[in-house]
Amino acid sequence: MNDPQEPEREVHRPVVGLFGYYSAGNWGDDLMARVFAQLAGESGADARVFTTNPDSAYFAGLTTLSDPAKFVEASDVLIYGGGGILSTAHDDESPFARAIDSILSAAHHAGKDIHVLSIGGSGSTATELPRFVSRLIRTAGRVTVRNRRDLDTIQQHRDDAECHEDVLWLLPRLQHLSVSGPRRPTVAINLTPRGRRWFERAGYWMFRVVRHLRPGLRFVFIESQQLTREAPDTALHAGLSSPEADAALLAEIDLIVSGRLHLGLVCLAYGKPFLSVFGHPKTRLMFENIGQPEFCLSPWSSMLLPLRFLSRRFTNRALQPIRFAPSEFAESAEGHARIVRHLVAAIGR
Repeated sequence: MNDPQEPEREVHRPVVGLFGYYSAGNWGDDLMARVFAQLAGESGADARVFTTNPDSAYFAGLTTLSDPAKFVEASDVLIYGGGGILSTAHDDESPFARAIDSILSAAHHAGKDIHVLSIGGSGSTATELPRFVSRLIRTAGRVTVRNRRDLDTIQQHRDDAECHEDVLWLLPRLQHLSVSGPRRPTVAINLTPRGRRWFERAGYWMFRVVRHLRPGLRFVFIESQQLTREAPDTALHAGLSSPEADAALLAEIDLIVSGRLHLGLVCLAYGKPFLSVFGHPKTRLMFENIGQPEFCLSPWSSMLLPLRFLSRRFTNRALQPIRFAPSEFAESAEGHARIVRHLVAAIGR
């Protein structure tokens, strides 16, 4: 007589809780949430994302939580997933700082481990960090930074931090760009007409004039940190787009002009040239790190750049493929994927 079959037991998938400077209008940070969620999925875990704006299109398809205690309770292990937190620019009394403190306190009471991956600074060594950042770093089990100069800042709090390239170098492995057929060379301008800096506003309007003088080029204007198109030659939207729409736009770009770090880094990761204008010191640090400091332009060169696009010789040179192998930096960034796999495998041991 056959024994009755035992009911199948429900298999519990590990849960990785992701938190960071998410849903604050910063494209690079929100993209990191998706990359770390994909790395968790590759490792056999589900992801939960802490965000104060769960309706953001960038978190579509992800499970989000806005209550720190419930977020910690739903997670087996917690990862602060990237961004430039090693800076004195953050305020201990900000909503962001209070949320981090609440997560740290809840994790302490619940006995949940926290790890901090792919963080960075502002391009210089910070002598003193905000209180909540210091607490986060001291509490973390593993800490990785995206540039060796950031190790000097971390050294004040711990001496066991690792250095791996920014996790966004992994994006081409996780998100394939589907490139269309023959078309005009496309230059993306990531400057804003409403910026606080007059020279950025001036550069924007100069490029708007140049686009009419160079009909052989297609100019796409990307509003600040957003990546949504409004019309064939213009992109002036106020809100973040979806990852799918952004990937479609990035696939059309042959060269990007921007002062933003992660938008340029992503283009470089896909092998597309990037000219940094009016950039932050952390962007210059990234260019020095990849051995291409000449593509991080000085303020004066940035001001003249729109006029240089009137020269076909300059334009053809600027559109040339990048002169380094992104795979070298992606290989280093795989260190983050290995850590995520290790953390997931350790759950339940």
